[in-house]
Amino acid sequence: MSDLAALNASATQGQGFTGNHTLWFGSGPMTIVAYGSPTDHDMAFVIQGMVNPTIHVRSGTRMTLTMVNMDSGEYHTWSLTIQGPPYSSSGMMGSGGMMSGTMMGTSSLGPMSSMGMWSQQTSFTAQAGTYWYVCAVSNHAAGGMYGQFVVG
Repeated sequence: MSDLAALNASATQGQGFTGNHTLWFGSGPMTIVAYGSPTDHDMAFVIQGMVNPTIHVRSGTRMTLTMVNMDSGEYHTWSLTIQGPPYSSSGMMGSGGMMSGTMMGTSSLGPMSSMGMWSQQTSFTAQAGTYWYVCAVSNHAAGGMYGQFVVG
């Protein structure tokens, strides 16, 4: 668990508003740590203690995302798309329009191993627009594993 503490310490802390379920981040480079399907929130992303929050960042922000798969029995992804909900129960990977217009490619992570959790890091520059972060594995976004990502 010391690895998780170090990972959390590396994250940029946004201003959280639990009333409207949002995280707001200021200017400058930032790091987000997203936990995929932790035991207390199956089929959800947990970011800065919030389940599937709406994330607000400024256009041009250089972002680093660390996705941690905490699920011992499922693959998960973290992808940005312009397609909002509702999502079908079929997988979104390779479905043509779903992944077109994304800000970054899909990060796909295997199930948590017996030795620990799988994690992957990716970086990108946020471009103005409204996006959705989703798990593109079949049924996951349809089951609620998504959130809004607003760049302004």
